[in-house]
Amino acid sequence: MQLIHTIEIPPYNLANEKYDMPNGSHYELPEEWYQYWKNCLSEKNLGRLEPIRKTSHLVNIETINDDELEEILMLKLNDMESPIEDAYKMDGGIALKENTKLYIEPQCCGDVGNILGWEEISGSDENQWHHLWIGHPLVYYRRMNGSVEFSTYVEPGPSAGIDFEVMVSISEQELKTELIKIRKLHNEFEHRIRKTLDKMGVAHSEEISKIMTGNE
Repeated sequence: MQLIHTIEIPPYNLANEKYDMPNGSHYELPEEWYQYWKNCLSEKNLGRLEPIRKTSHLVNIETINDDELEEILMLKLNDMESPIEDAYKMDGGIALKENTKLYIEPQCCGDVGNILGWEEISGSDENQWHHLWIGHPLVYYRRMNGSVEFSTYVEPGPSAGIDFEVMVSISEQELKTELIKIRKLHNEFEHRIRKTLDKMGVAHSEEISKIMTGNE
């Protein structure tokens, strides 16, 4: 089992006047959408990056070098009138991979600060379903006899008394071990952001890096 710490880098507004979006869904035209994503990111010197799967805009933060991180931060700062007042958490979060299959990925409205929800799993009541915020659609989990079961994706709605369909079950101890690694990586990412903002001459780099990573 592996946890992957990701940020989302969507292609939209990077080079949308130069490249036409594929005329079909991501599921119908995965190769075309992947190439569109690569082309758009190449316009911002990010073309070396790869998504965690071809129809995704999520990138493993461990694969992002310092120059690419600076490009990404420049894009985000361009959307802000005041970096300290308008700073926001980076879109993305934690993905769960078992063998070669991705079971859980950050969804719409998920962000890197959602690591806190993952860290709360080990302290949750056993044999009960709990909501894990990864964005929406939703995922639930429950601790059972040394394992953690995760539900299939579900739409928002009442959850009390529902016995969800299990999508994947993993060792609770393995999850704890992976989360220790992810927390270390997360904190290092905050430090990298702060150093990069300092290099760029951005004021309030410490506060902004904490906001962007949800380490406030």
